[in-house]
Amino acid sequence: MNDVHHLTNEFVKPGQSLHLLNLEELAAWPEDLQLASPHFRLFLACDARHIAAEQTQRFADKILDQGAAYVSLWGPDSYRIDTVIEEADSLRNLNAAPGRPVVATSWHRTEPLKEAIWFFLNCTEADPAFQNTCNTWLAASIGNVQWFDDIWHQLEMQGAMRAPRKQVAPRRQEMPRGTVPSSDQRPQA
Repeated sequence: MNDVHHLTNEFVKPGQSLHLLNLEELAAWPEDLQLASPHFRLFLACDARHIAAEQTQRFADKILDQGAAYVSLWGPDSYRIDTVIEEADSLRNLNAAPGRPVVATSWHRTEPLKEAIWFFLNCTEADPAFQNTCNTWLAASIGNVQWFDDIWHQLEMQGAMRAPRKQVAPRRQEMPRGTVPSSDQRPQA
């Protein structure tokens, strides 16, 4: 269930790109995200209750290396991942000059998914140092296909996508496992 959907043409924010990612576990986070800009905003839906500290640390280091500029987390114990990301960012910059860019984070473990997605789309502002290089939005679900479908649905309902899902890509259950729809596989409107 490692599906990456590149939906840049369907995203309503001009000059920005949107990607959706569905993974079975946090350890399966891709080495190369192939995103459109050097920095990105990440929405992560994850149940962190049973994720080992070492795995969380590896994840935090990986997304910081990949260019995460803002990370918004949702799900049980998501604050644990938030804390590790903040600590990893701070440790990387212990000797940095004052005013260095900061990777911002937020967690939404008690809010409905709908509200957390709204926050992601409307309130996540990366550090001003990333203003010209943070043009990618990545929403990911870890270990829960229903959350992935709910995220996609909320992106549609909140007006972040130009076309309904049936016109963008078939539902995950309709695609062969491990496939990513290309533009020629998408149903035509």
